[in-house]
Amino acid sequence: MSTTRTAILVQAPRLEADYAHALRASAGVSNLTAAEIARRAKEYGKAAAERWADRVEAKLAGARVTAIGQSDGEISFLARRAVADGMHDIELRTQRVLKRTPSGRIYHQFPSRLYVDGKLVTEAAYRQLFA
Repeated sequence: MSTTRTAILVQAPRLEADYAHALRASAGVSNLTAAEIARRAKEYGKAAAERWADRVEAKLAGARVTAIGQSDGEISFLARRAVADGMHDIELRTQRVLKRTPSGRIYHQFPSRLYVDGKLVTEAAYRQLFA
């Protein structure tokens, strides 16, 4: 397992805690026992962490990760990636954001920002640079 994937998967307990807290605060779920909330949160946290890791790995495919930094809810990956014109420094900053749909479904989004050689780039520009 890559260090990139591991850095995300260790976030599963935080995703579980976010989900469990939001589930306990939800109207209409008062009939759930603490054990049922914990079971649902554990399943959700593992699946959400896997999805997050898949997204990060896809964005950093072909890059050599050189450093990983973490702060509350945000993970930064520093990497180097080669293209025909030479090496580029890449920084991917990603975070977890808990959301709720109008119908009450709880989920996480994992927005990220990509920097190439210190400049913020769109995902489309990033894909084009490394196509």
